[in-house]
Amino acid sequence: MTNQPTNQPTNQPTNRNNSRLAELNQRFRQFSLPLLLAATLTACGGSDEAVVIPPASSSGQVQKGPYQIGSTVTAYRLDGSGNRTGESVTTQTTDNLGSYSLNTDWSGATEIEASGNFLDESSGNVTTTPLTLSAVVDLQMGDTTNINLFTHLHGTRTKNRMALFGITTASSLAATDLKNSYGLQLSNSTQPHQLDLTDGSDSTSKSDNALLLLYSGALVTGNQDGSGTLQQSVLNNLATDFGDNGAIDGVGNSAHLSTRTAARTTSIDTLRTNLHNNSAGAITDAPAEADLTVRPYALKAGFLNDTGITLCGDYAYGVTGSGNHHNNVDCTLATDVDGDPVPDGQDADYGRDKTANDNSDGHAGFSFTKLDSNGDPLTDQSVAYNVTPWSCVRDNVSGLIWEVKTDTAGRHNKDDTFNWYNSDTTTNGGNAGSADDDGNICFGYDVTEAASYCNSQAYTARVNSATLCGASDWRMPTREELRSIVAYDRTIPAIDTDYFPNTVANWFWSASPNAGISDSAWIVNFYYGNVNSANKSNGFRLRLVRAGQ
Repeated sequence: MTNQPTNQPTNQPTNRNNSRLAELNQRFRQFSLPLLLAATLTACGGSDEAVVIPPASSSGQVQKGPYQIGSTVTAYRLDGSGNRTGESVTTQTTDNLGSYSLNTDWSGATEIEASGNFLDESSGNVTTTPLTLSAVVDLQMGDTTNINLFTHLHGTRTKNRMALFGITTASSLAATDLKNSYGLQLSNSTQPHQLDLTDGSDSTSKSDNALLLLYSGALVTGNQDGSGTLQQSVLNNLATDFGDNGAIDGVGNSAHLSTRTAARTTSIDTLRTNLHNNSAGAITDAPAEADLTVRPYALKAGFLNDTGITLCGDYAYGVTGSGNHHNNVDCTLATDVDGDPVPDGQDADYGRDKTANDNSDGHAGFSFTKLDSNGDPLTDQSVAYNVTPWSCVRDNVSGLIWEVKTDTAGRHNKDDTFNWYNSDTTTNGGNAGSADDDGNICFGYDVTEAASYCNSQAYTARVNSATLCGASDWRMPTREELRSIVAYDRTIPAIDTDYFPNTVANWFWSASPNAGISDSAWIVNFYYGNVNSANKSNGFRLRLVRAGQ
């Protein structure tokens, strides 16, 4: 006889059921979940079946600095595509360290959102304007869930990819994007929601905790409004931008650049002191400056630019081709005026020169800011150079700041040429180059004074001594940095002259030595944008850069 399950629950589980329940309880305790087991047991003729629906819990701290007592924390259940299902549980923080704890009727993909005022580590004051942060986690894993700036970005990226990969893989991929963009280590499978900006004692995450503290303080310093408040829109723009492709290169880029700039002068030790002094001594061991092992890539430079190419070429040859080739075809067309096909997948079909091509602050996908002699943005960014000259240009995509050449006699004259020279044996490729060749002409040259020589090292020292645009960390650009400002859709010169006036269409030195030829270094030609190498004794033009590597 085949046993058939009944529709009635068994009120008293058998010994076999008791054993099974104990096993399940033990399993969930391993994940630190308070298991309240809801089981539907059915049996007939000695055969038992059980359906287990485990609830879950979450606890941790909400930190922008620490959120204050009474801040709202809500957990939202997510479906497989990262959308909220309508199920939610709300609680409040229980102290001024942002501590919270909540229980849910579900486990699995969950978004935990917190809103409230916080202790601003950059000022030491408690804010009066609420800020909302969130994290996306799998509650089934039972980790502590801290909510912070990195989880706010990570969560948006995770939700955007859940439909394709599921919560586990989407979260892991988002963590990799975060590492690549912000220099996190996330060693030993540490996730963003396990970081704690008040903890400088955890040897595994100490450097990442220090980075979180640095970034949290610099975000406020670099992006506060006139009242000293960090607006929610800044966070939302960062999260939206990062969620789109795992990089900050669009709507959040302005805030990202401002944060990077602020981080260069932000002292983690000062943030640490502010947390301790303004938490009634509750925060005693926040990360220190020494805990940050390396200034991360994201705080030095962002991304290199696209090519600036916005038009496509046709396919004019072959049996059906007209033989009349065009390189200036609208990429949205299927065929050109001759009926030749316009293939998909060309340069102009990808990148910022397609997705950010508004020409408002630079050609195609380029984005620049004109800076005055103090390094401050010009009030009127549309002004022409011959009306109000600017001294430097900030690349809003890469974060690099570039020297602007002049058309008048002086240190930055566009026609000055220099030898390649670098006395540092660790970076010169085994050959220092040429210190003095008076066949190369530059402003102020005096054969009796080495400081006036027309070589790249001496010129860099002079520019730093004069603190161009208020800075003294100018250097030669690498080959790829120099190529990043080439606009490959134009020639003579191959650069956006609305931001880089007085650019000569000729060769410019890079800092990159030729690894195969020790007495040569790489050069970039702003006639067409091509790259070559040349003997270091040659005289070429030089445009200095600062920040980034």
